[in-house]
Parts: sequence; C-alpha cells; structure tokens
Amino acid sequence: MPPTEHSILTSYLLLPAPLPSIISLAEFTALFPRPLQSSRRVRTLYRDLQRQRNAALDAVAEQVVDEAKAGRAMRRAVARAKREAEAREIDDEVEVERMVSFFVFLNSEFFLVFVYFPWLSNLTKICPCLG
Repeated sequence: MPPTEHSILTSYLLLPAPLPSIISLAEFTALFPRPLQSSRRVRTLYRDLQRQRNAALDAVAEQVVDEAKAGRAMRRAVARAKREAEAREIDDEVEVERMVSFFVFLNSEFFLVFVYFPWLSNLTKICPCLG
C-alpha cells in the first residue's frame, strides 16, 4: 500500500525534529565558554529551547492532520467533479443524438413533401435552404 499524505508529512517533518535528536544537552553545553558550561542557566536555556521546539512540533502535527483532511476533501471534490463532467458529457451525447434524429426526421418530411407535391421542388431553386 502506498504511503499516505499523513505518513509522508509526519516522517519528514516530525520524526527527525525533537531537539535531543538534533543536539544533545552535552553538545549544547559544549557550545558555551568553559566557565559557563557548568551554569544552571545553560541547562535552563536548553529546557526552554526544548519546550519551544515541542510547541512548534505540536503546531506542525496539527497542521499535518489539517492538511491530510484537506487532501481527502480535495480528492472527494475532484472525484465529484469528474462524475459530474462524465454525466454532462453523456447528456451532451444524448442531446446530439436527439438533434441528429430530429434533423433526419425533418429531412424525411421535406422529402415526402417534395414527392407528393412536385411543384414545391421549384422552391428549392429559389431558396436553396429548403433543399
């Protein structure tokens, strides 16, 4: 079964995104000058950054769910439009068939008139649209 829109977005946007998978506390602490590395403020800063990152991930997760819903709605709309277009096409074909049969009927009626009333055939010389 092919992957869903939700699984694709989740795997690319959410799974590799938590802060510890990007940078650990030890690596984050190593970014600061040596006298500040043992400070509690570095650890607090890391936790705050982690909290902000988790809030952003939660927002992205909600948007992924909304996007998956919008994708399903869009697929339904496309399917509905396709069905309506097919129905219109069938209606157009029926209309063309009606027009053709009406035209054949009219031509056969004119033919019968000319057979029964030969003097009307002179009208076709005057008005070619009748022929």
